[in-house]
Amino acid sequence: MKCINCSTEIEARYCPACGQPADVKRISFRQVFDDIQSKFLGLDNALMRTVIDATIRPAQLFQAVLDGNRRRYIGAGGYLFLMLSLMILLFDIGDVDSKAFFGASYELEIGSDQSKTRQQQFSDNIMTFITDYIRLISFLMLPVYALFSRYIFRKSGLNFIEHIALFCYCHAHPLWLSIGGGLLFAATGHSIAGILFPVSIAYSVWFMMNYFRSYRPLRRLIKSILVQLYSLFMLGLIGGITAIIYVLATQR
Repeated sequence: MKCINCSTEIEARYCPACGQPADVKRISFRQVFDDIQSKFLGLDNALMRTVIDATIRPAQLFQAVLDGNRRRYIGAGGYLFLMLSLMILLFDIGDVDSKAFFGASYELEIGSDQSKTRQQQFSDNIMTFITDYIRLISFLMLPVYALFSRYIFRKSGLNFIEHIALFCYCHAHPLWLSIGGGLLFAATGHSIAGILFPVSIAYSVWFMMNYFRSYRPLRRLIKSILVQLYSLFMLGLIGGITAIIYVLATQR
């Protein structure tokens, strides 16, 4: 049998030269859906397997990716980019006010009306910047987590890039809750933004606890928590310096 695309002889399900399927099906709704999913999203069943295993067996998922299995799961960076893009897309479709949703848990009590106005304007500008550049910010945070993770779990054998990949999964998977919470906020006005951060931290700790099993449980837990604390301190320091620079620049 010859390939209908490149005329190479086919003895299996796919052409060895171009990958064209040997069994060409008639056009149908199912075939069109599968073709869009495969050609344009490139997900096949990898998304479902990634979601399931990231939920119940993250260590198995991550080890499989490290072992070179690029077919069964979505890659670490790809999963984070996909989830951030999906969140932005669904928030746009669902008419979710991202700034109001994510900022709902950061209301501050300010004394005077003038101070409140300045503080509110500053907070609005910061939230606008974060929501506008959420993908860039999310990826820029990864090296900080990877730096402390590699130092604290230095006996794990993972290199710096592999630690970055680990935190891609750690940060990507909780975004399902952010998506659901945002759509709920748009529909009801009720915000669960206050629990998103603690859930994300808890998931990252649980992910590390599942993967770094060469350490004893208590030591593993302490190390996982320390990675989060050190990373958040450093990110807070960087954010604080950035905020000061922003204030000084806007006051000129």
